[in-house]
Amino acid sequence: MNWLIAISWVLIVATVLPFIRRAAWWIRLFDFPRSQITVVAIAAIAALAWKFDRSSSLQVGTLALISFCAAYQAWELSRYSKLRKIQSLASAMQDRERRVRLLIGNVLMTNRNVDQYLELIREEKPDIVTLAEPDGYWEQALRQIERDYPFSIKCPLENTYGMLLYSKLPLSNEQIRFRVEKGIPSFTATVKLRNEDEFELHCIHPRPPHIGVDTETRDAELILVAKEVKDLPQAVIVTGDLNDVAWSHTTRLFLRISGMLDPRIGRMFCNTFHANYLLFRWPLDHVFHSRAFRLVELRRLPRTDSDHFPVLVELSYEPEVKHDHERPQPTMADIVEAREKIDIAKDSDSADTGTEIAREGHTKQQPR
Repeated sequence: MNWLIAISWVLIVATVLPFIRRAAWWIRLFDFPRSQITVVAIAAIAALAWKFDRSSSLQVGTLALISFCAAYQAWELSRYSKLRKIQSLASAMQDRERRVRLLIGNVLMTNRNVDQYLELIREEKPDIVTLAEPDGYWEQALRQIERDYPFSIKCPLENTYGMLLYSKLPLSNEQIRFRVEKGIPSFTATVKLRNEDEFELHCIHPRPPHIGVDTETRDAELILVAKEVKDLPQAVIVTGDLNDVAWSHTTRLFLRISGMLDPRIGRMFCNTFHANYLLFRWPLDHVFHSRAFRLVELRRLPRTDSDHFPVLVELSYEPEVKHDHERPQPTMADIVEAREKIDIAKDSDSADTGTEIAREGHTKQQPR
């Protein structure tokens, strides 16, 4: 019984730690395994109940606390199921001129099986392809799609933070930015739909938390983007491997500050990492959109040789009914916290908020 009590208290601590708003890596890592904590907590409750001793105050207290933790974790997870209200409304419009179809993926830089992605692109026919972690090998191998995707932004790097964007739709105002850290690029561009309407696209891939690396720069980049897009007159899509889970405080803060919507809420988890381990998967690859879009399709694509599953998202531009969406609203505490996170970025010696595009191997392909 002692080992069962010990496991239960580990789970209790793992549930409580994420409430601490510090960016320390050893705290933020516990943002990720919410579903795993829930499953093990339920098993612990069953085992404790089977050998329950009412006379033991330790067992009574442990069972009560672990039951509360399991209920809390399950409630938070239910946000990404059909048990909860949909945040991004479904589109009933059949006008394909208003639609944009995106394929998002982290290719894993050391992966050399480019043919799998080429096949996905041929099968799914996305309008825009955004890829994280490509190096020069990937950029060279993907040049064969440029006849069908004549617009691109390219920043292949050897540090696992390269990015590539290919588009059938015209791009303008392209930028490669290093908002918080040198060597960690993000893309921004204006995209013109087939009906001549435009929206702004942001692609980001901040550094993840791991042993010895805290999340100040990741959090600051997310909030910087949120502040940039919150008052834009045009519609916005933000996508990428955020190295943060959908249910974390930071991701929810991003949604409230930016006013953007998460199409997974009320529908599915769409776990994309780790593709090789069924029991250890989280939703790390994201697509958020402003209220002017409605969801046509959201689907996790088949596994590749990467450690991430790719994702396909199709959205319909319907600004005339955008007020049907309820806009997430920040609290005063959110605004104060966002300012604090951005101050970290401003004070960073490695920050580079310039807007030049001829950086780190960037190229723009002209339409053919």
